Amino acid sequence: MFLSFKFSNSRVAVVVIAVVLIVTVIFSVKCEMLSNASEDIYICKNTDDVSNYLSSFGLEVGSISFEEVHLPFEFNEVYENYNRIQQSQGFDLNDYKGKTVIRYSGEVYNYLEKEQDVFAEVLVFEGNVIAADIYSTDLSGFMVGLK
Repeated sequence: MFLSFKFSNSRVAVVVIAVVLIVTVIFSVKCEMLSNASEDIYICKNTDDVSNYLSSFGLEVGSISFEEVHLPFEFNEVYENYNRIQQSQGFDLNDYKGKTVIRYSGEVYNYLEKEQDVFAEVLVFEGNVIAADIYSTDLSGFMVGLK
C-alpha cells in the first residue's frame, strides 16, 4: 500500500513559512526564564537581554558594558564569599571554576534611596546566567543578590 500526497505550490509555501516562523520563535530566545523541576535557568546572549533580565527585577539600569573574565580554578576567600551570595539565590560558581565568562555591568538608577554609586552585575557562561548581584562602590559599600 502506497500513500501519495499532492501539494500545490501555495500549500508548500504556507508550510515553509510556518516552519520558518516556528524556528525563528524558538531561536530568538531573549533573557527569559526556563523553568524545570530543579532550577530556574536564565538565558542572556547580549546587553539587551541582560537589560531585560535586570528590568524583570524592577531595576532601572543605564547602558550595560561587558568584558570577559576568567574565574580561577581555586576560589580564595573573596570568591567563596561571593559564591555564598550566589548560592543563596540558586546559582553556584563551583561548576565554572577555571572557565572564561562574560561579566555584564551597568549603573542602577532606582536602588532604594540611592545615595551612592550602585551597579548591577550579571555573569553569563555560554548564554546562561550563572551569577547576578547588586553592589556599591562607595567606601561603605555592599553586595547583595538580586533575588
